[in-house]
Amino acid sequence: MNVIYNKQKFVWLLILTLAILIILSSLLNILFYHFDFKFFAGLQAYFDFDGEANFPTFYSVSLIFMATIYIYRLYVKTAAGKGKSFLGFLSLCFIYIAVDEFTQLHEKLNDPINNFFNTDYYFSWLLILGGGLIAISFIAFSSFKKLSLDFKVIIIKFILIYLMGVVVVEVIGGLYIARAGNLLIYKQITIIEETFEIMAFIYLLKKIFVFNKKTSIINIEQVIK
Repeated sequence: MNVIYNKQKFVWLLILTLAILIILSSLLNILFYHFDFKFFAGLQAYFDFDGEANFPTFYSVSLIFMATIYIYRLYVKTAAGKGKSFLGFLSLCFIYIAVDEFTQLHEKLNDPINNFFNTDYYFSWLLILGGGLIAISFIAFSSFKKLSLDFKVIIIKFILIYLMGVVVVEVIGGLYIARAGNLLIYKQITIIEETFEIMAFIYLLKKIFVFNKKTSIINIEQVIK
């Protein structure tokens, strides 16, 4: 029980850290973009949720790698034919997400895709994401069905929360800035976007930590039927 309690406290620490990053980023955005205080330019970059290689990015990538480690541990403990393939595939997806989060790779795909298809579509990367999701659905569904119902619900909720940020809010932000929107408002939209993505992984970690309140993460194999 103490193990679970300590991990619940850790989840609250993760949420508190996210809240602090949101407050600092919002405050610095206001000072820099609204009041035009150039003095805060360097500091704002360190807390910019839309930036690379800064505190929000490091925090997000750390969460993703943490989730990857726990899912991989579950993969190792799972017997073949019991959802093992899905868990292994999920671990690989998390590694890609971490790399993408650090490098913003999906946004850098826009120009090559537009050049290849001779288009000028702002969200070209969504074509790749959509095609990837369809392919993943076909490849992983048979293995996904072998997980327990409770764990399947956790994964589905995680995906929905994550897609709310990476697709819905990001598209809203992209449409807004493409129409010469206010940069401060756009930066705040990116905070909302990244918050959804980060909260998806916090939710997943929380559910993994307390999946069975009578056991610790060591017995996480109970997510398998």
